[in-house]
Amino acid sequence: MPACSPADSATIVVLAGGESSRFGTNKALVPWNKRGTILDNVIEKALKAYPDVALSVKRAGDYPDKHLKKFPDVVRGKGPLGGLYSAFLQAEADWMMILACDMPLIDSSLLRYMLGIRTWAPVIIPFCRGRFEPLHAIYHRSLLPIVEYLIETERLRMKQLLDLVPKRLVLEDEIEGKSDCLRCFCNINTVSDLEEFIHGTGLEKNTDS
Repeated sequence: MPACSPADSATIVVLAGGESSRFGTNKALVPWNKRGTILDNVIEKALKAYPDVALSVKRAGDYPDKHLKKFPDVVRGKGPLGGLYSAFLQAEADWMMILACDMPLIDSSLLRYMLGIRTWAPVIIPFCRGRFEPLHAIYHRSLLPIVEYLIETERLRMKQLLDLVPKRLVLEDEIEGKSDCLRCFCNINTVSDLEEFIHGTGLEKNTDS
């Protein structure tokens, strides 16, 4: 495809339909600060970066208090790849910026920077401290047939998608000055993670890649 910028036609999709099995309850609704929950914080940062924000959810009626577009699962139980698939099928934009709902330290300036990158590659993804960040990345809808194939064959890890396609990497030297290249990718998987965040030491990163 020709080089283009996601900012021309994008939707930020916050993944809010997970099982939260390691946390024990819906971690998206855990209080985070005086303004609301972890999910509220992610939504606020996303809206500061771009006006088109939606939630990836299990069912259309989930989160009735969140006045955003909802993309219910087209197929259940397929994890983040299923959320991306459902977004491709239901969104009108060409690019989907996928964000985990449990990353309360995301930075709006980094999101804006990534959305403004011009590239021919169908994936724009941070590569920080030797690893990809697939749940803080941007995907072009031209990937829909590949995503559909991976779901049909039960290859559901985001890494299995990334292994198949060209990527525009956002490296640490680009991230520097835009955000904290480690803490902005921190996520909360367990109650222990939450306690570490509260005490200012939550530096563990997402291992689902």
